[in-house]
Amino acid sequence: MRFVSLLFFCMLSLPALADENVATASLERSWGLQLGDELVLTITMPEPDMTVDSSSLPQRDRRYGAWLHLNRIEQADNGLKMYFQLINVPIEKQALETPEFTVRTTEGQFVTVPGVPMTIGSMLAADIGELRAAMLKPDHAPVLLETQAARQQVQLALLVLVLTLLVLAGWHLGLRPRHRKPFANAVFHLFLMKWRGRKDADAATRLLHEAINQTAGTVIVHSHLQVIWDAAPWLEPLNDQIERFYQQSTAHFFAREAAGAVDFDEIYALTKACRAREKLA
Repeated sequence: MRFVSLLFFCMLSLPALADENVATASLERSWGLQLGDELVLTITMPEPDMTVDSSSLPQRDRRYGAWLHLNRIEQADNGLKMYFQLINVPIEKQALETPEFTVRTTEGQFVTVPGVPMTIGSMLAADIGELRAAMLKPDHAPVLLETQAARQQVQLALLVLVLTLLVLAGWHLGLRPRHRKPFANAVFHLFLMKWRGRKDADAATRLLHEAINQTAGTVIVHSHLQVIWDAAPWLEPLNDQIERFYQQSTAHFFAREAAGAVDFDEIYALTKACRAREKLA
């Protein structure tokens, strides 16, 4: 009874085995493959009149396994062409196979597309010594440039700048004796005396007398003040102050009994007032 059952099962299996078809598959290049290479799998149907149903084809634009990505499929006469791209490589060279597929013909027959052997090469060096040499290394120490010459040039430029500023400041403050006007020269020297803390009233009196004499072009005494008004009419608004200055100066220097000391600050103020008029002349 068991023998009869086994015989009956084998008889039922024979049509199924007869219906199983295997296509012929080949790669244009199956060795020396590297990352990014394109693999063209050519498939030939077992019978010339077989046409593959497009709905049974593998899904395109999809990854198959760890190594391949199916980009597109082209149907040709009595066959197919599948275009894969290698998207991964092993650490060491390895022998693999393309994926196995099963497709259906328009007549309803199933055809198996077998895997094709291929060899994928590694991107790393085969020698471990070379591999270690290719590993990341620390950055090289930066090469320091010589800066001594540049520093000296900067210091020289700063020195020239300071000297230039000093010259400009001196020119602005009137440090040009030959080009200064009489009252400007007197104010400058009185300022220096005050800044140094040496308020010499006698020297201040002589400086103001000298400025008035230079402005008038002659020596002016108390009895001839009209000469200065004629020579410099712009000083006439200071008539009272200048006349009082000459009275104090005469009393201090020429009287038999010398009067009290002349006030330095008062002379300085009168000289600055004369200088202000001199600017407008």
